[in-house]
Amino acid sequence: MEPKQDVKLTWAQYVVTATAVAMSCYHLYTCIFGIPESQMHRMLHLMFACVLTFFIYNVSGKKNDGKVKVWDILLTAATVVSLVYMILNLKVFQNRISFVTPLTTAQIAVFVVLLIVVLEATRRLTGPTLPIACIVFILYALFGNHLPGILGHNGFTVQKLLEQVMLTSEGVFGSSLGITATYVVVFIIFASFLEITGAGQFFIDLLRDGWYKGTELEPAPGFTIKEPVMQEVYIKGGESKVLTFENVPKNAIIVEKYDSVTGEALPGCTFQLKYLGGTSGTGGTNIGTKVTGKNGTAIWTGLNPGAYVLEEVDPADGYNIIQSSETIMLADSGEQSVVTVRFKNAPDGTLLIRKVCATNPSVALQNAEFKVMYADGTLIGDSNGVYRTDEAGEIRITGLKPGKSVVVTETRAPAGFILDTQSQTVQIKEGKKERPYL
Repeated sequence: MEPKQDVKLTWAQYVVTATAVAMSCYHLYTCIFGIPESQMHRMLHLMFACVLTFFIYNVSGKKNDGKVKVWDILLTAATVVSLVYMILNLKVFQNRISFVTPLTTAQIAVFVVLLIVVLEATRRLTGPTLPIACIVFILYALFGNHLPGILGHNGFTVQKLLEQVMLTSEGVFGSSLGITATYVVVFIIFASFLEITGAGQFFIDLLRDGWYKGTELEPAPGFTIKEPVMQEVYIKGGESKVLTFENVPKNAIIVEKYDSVTGEALPGCTFQLKYLGGTSGTGGTNIGTKVTGKNGTAIWTGLNPGAYVLEEVDPADGYNIIQSSETIMLADSGEQSVVTVRFKNAPDGTLLIRKVCATNPSVALQNAEFKVMYADGTLIGDSNGVYRTDEAGEIRITGLKPGKSVVVTETRAPAGFILDTQSQTVQIKEGKKERPYL
């Protein structure tokens, strides 16, 4: 009998072996100690699976016997880099508002690369049929708005399509991948072990028929439990069944702030959100304050169902609050609720007082003294309402409240002129400049 010859492994086969061992150890660890955050768990599983695919199968879909090409290494690197990026930015993705918060250029690039990687891995494993079908539906989503009749639709932007595919439960990281990463892969590892050891038949004989119950005790971070929280299933010997539980993303409130005159977005407005609790309107727990950004919006995420009060506590510089608060109800419907509330600020009014000569209006008078107050008697300014005309015979007062009436009274005339005792009343309008002449 000839002695067995040692088989020399290539470096690629060492990579495959190390990746397979790491993948098996990771999934066995999660069986004992539980999985990490569900999306991270699915991303790690996909990373292991794609690396093994590109190192085991060549571009023709056949096993490469440990001989990998440059493009296989590039696809593997693209897989690792894109998925590591998504794992590191997982909190960013979870805290954003679906289809509201825009994707960054880096996020778009990562999603495109990952989509290409997944389609190529699928082609190598299953053939061209499934990837071609996926590409057809992607093109239909992007360009279906150009089709006539019942085949047409409103159309998807590239950002909306990528978000649907990469960040929702209906895309790459949906429930199908979740079941595979949590249950199917463990059965595969366990079945391989049983097949090699010959213990498969022993365990099948021990399996008892009966009813089994599964209950979800705590949802994933940023999600709420969707009914039913408990499911029962009858299992016969030799069978395996999967129980699927759904979590719903928590609710969100978006505030949008606009100029009441121009309609432009207003940054720098401060809002406070309070949780009243349920439908009774009691409690008043302070959720926190936020300041509107450059696009005039502020967003609260991860909110439970119930009643909330959104209050504007500080307007943008040069503006006045029109509507100070609004009560918002987030429904407990089992679906994510995103409510957008619009507030407007009125731009401050400006009062321009000009003092001229009665016989020659082209002559402006300096050092005329006026007292300026609102019609309710509230003095304006920091000098008890007293203002004096400048060299141009003018007084400019800014930051006046729109809708208020202002009373202007001359209290001292310039030297050589007679005092004008007749007061003038003007109505301050949003963003307008009122000009009384005295």
